[in-house]
Amino acid sequence: MILRNFYAFALILILTAVLHLVLISGCRKNNENPVVAEVNREKIFLADYNEFLKEVPETTKMAFAKSPEKLLKHLISRKLLVQEAVKQGLLNQNTDRDISKPQTTEAVQSLLVSETGEKLKVGEDEIAAFYHQRKQEIGNKPMSEVSESIREFILVRKQKEVLERLIDRLYKKADIRIFKEKLSQVEDTGLAPSSKEDLLKAVSSGKPTLVDFGSNRCMPCIQLKPVLKTLNDKFRDKVNIVTIDVNQEKDLSRQYRIRVTPTLIFFDSKGKETGRQMGFMNQTAIEKKMKELKMI
Repeated sequence: MILRNFYAFALILILTAVLHLVLISGCRKNNENPVVAEVNREKIFLADYNEFLKEVPETTKMAFAKSPEKLLKHLISRKLLVQEAVKQGLLNQNTDRDISKPQTTEAVQSLLVSETGEKLKVGEDEIAAFYHQRKQEIGNKPMSEVSESIREFILVRKQKEVLERLIDRLYKKADIRIFKEKLSQVEDTGLAPSSKEDLLKAVSSGKPTLVDFGSNRCMPCIQLKPVLKTLNDKFRDKVNIVTIDVNQEKDLSRQYRIRVTPTLIFFDSKGKETGRQMGFMNQTAIEKKMKELKMI
């Protein structure tokens, strides 16, 4: 249902706007872990950034990795919100670097109440107006059936708007320093490209193999990279996962008749192709396909 898609997208926005906030422990300062930003004299280290990158939805992770300053701004926003919560006595000064999600969420909700002067609510008239404007998009279902979903969506939207105003205000009065040159050390969230020899070795190893034909020039390929890395970490003892850059291995691309990137090709333990998929697949879909092909 389109409404659910709207709601899911809004939740992702809230996540990337740091409503779901958790500060990670401070890290030591050394050459391998430089300071990438200071927020009111409180340091953000490269390790903090790389850890925060892991919390980002898979489909946007690589996009942030290629524009690290954008993600750093979200991390700075998170820091500002926690500092403000401590300042207002909503969080304990001694625990602001190691906060559980419920505590942090509650503190942020309290900040929103403080910003608006009252708890955010959604009126029945707002639900009715939203329903009539998007009745066709939600499949013409009765309003009684979707009213709670509409209420949640509108509430999330309101929270996001208030949160953005609050962060903007905190930014304007904060002392923020960003060290752009240190962001060049951001971790790569994908697997390293493989060669023709790597592919031949994988398909003849006696284990099933998943091969990704992609490039760094298409967004679906970029979005797929962290998914494949996660799968590789999870199934490395059962399945070979190989990534091929079509621009570097043009002969392989012609050999396997690659017309669209990304293209995923599934091989059994004997090196025989058992299936292929063109376009992006999320982790759940890939694992389902692998189970159907008895690869895992």
